[in-house]
Amino acid sequence: MYSKICLSGILMAFILLGGNNVFSQPQKGFDMGKLYDIAIKKYLLPSEGHSLSIIYLEKPSFDPEYSIQLLDFKDSIQLEGHLFKESYWYQLFRHIKQYQNAEFEPEVSHYSILVSKLFYQKMQSVFSETINSKASDYINPNEMGVDGTTYLFRLGDGDNYFELWEPKANSMAFKTAAICKEIAISLKSNNFNEMEIIKAIDELR
Repeated sequence: MYSKICLSGILMAFILLGGNNVFSQPQKGFDMGKLYDIAIKKYLLPSEGHSLSIIYLEKPSFDPEYSIQLLDFKDSIQLEGHLFKESYWYQLFRHIKQYQNAEFEPEVSHYSILVSKLFYQKMQSVFSETINSKASDYINPNEMGVDGTTYLFRLGDGDNYFELWEPKANSMAFKTAAICKEIAISLKSNNFNEMEIIKAIDELR
């Protein structure tokens, strides 16, 4: 699920960090796609596998990758945000150029806050609607879109998810992604307000 590599992101880092010098002899054995998938899972999806989770993952070409996740522990609901400080590709290639290896800890911020059951239910509802929307509502559902960004919406730990490159403007995926971005930004700036998010969800219909 996480193996779609953002080629424009690789190209951007390749150019910014010195072109062919990045891929000198010591790096020929690196599997960039595998390194990327491992990093995404380790740093942006640390709670993946929880059976009652809601996951949103965004992997842009040039901006930092990030995720939000909701976990239902029955007696409490936890909202998590995981955000790379810079694009992972940029951090990786910069480290390779400087140290000639791919072993490093990327700069990532983690946020966690308790939210209400109502907030969880609202997010669950909008994610379910987004995942169940017809593929015809989206541009190039199985190919790279012009913005070069991958969007993942997931409920639980099974196959109830939808991943695409580019949502059509005003589609459910487009609107849900905007709400998730708002959540991530508010967590980062320490001004998350769940009632404002609930209101935004209610206004989607």
